[in-house]
Amino acid sequence: MLPQENMNELFSITAARKSKWSDLTKWSDSRGILLYPFRGAYNSTLNELEIVVLDGKLIRYANSYAELQSVCPRVTSLDLSRNLFSSLSTVAEICRPLTILRTLRLTGNRFSSIALCQELSDAFVNVEWLALNMCALCWSEVCSPCFQSNSRLRVF
Repeated sequence: MLPQENMNELFSITAARKSKWSDLTKWSDSRGILLYPFRGAYNSTLNELEIVVLDGKLIRYANSYAELQSVCPRVTSLDLSRNLFSSLSTVAEICRPLTILRTLRLTGNRFSSIALCQELSDAFVNVEWLALNMCALCWSEVCSPCFQSNSRLRVF
């Protein structure tokens, strides 16, 4: 644990810029959490991430399958809440290369279409925990065929 006098300095923006997040990364690493500023995150560190939170980042499109698979193959929990997705197929394009994904949070996205093409039908097969709070979906849409293939799925 960090001494109290270093706590305030560590979490200030000025201190973070000066240290280039090295102290914060060391401290959080000891707790099992890795925090990297985007500029300092290279593929060698990104491919080790298991929990990714991209809440409110204005994401609208997916990267290519190969790029997602090579950059972050170990992701087990993904939070895509409050982004700009209008179609569930875009989320499926992101999730399909993440073969060990177990937790998916989509809270606050306004989906106008939840239909998936045959190619993306297996995107959510391994997902066990799905959050669809505030997505303006009715129950019949939540019970759509794209989620029925997984018998262990819990929807929140």
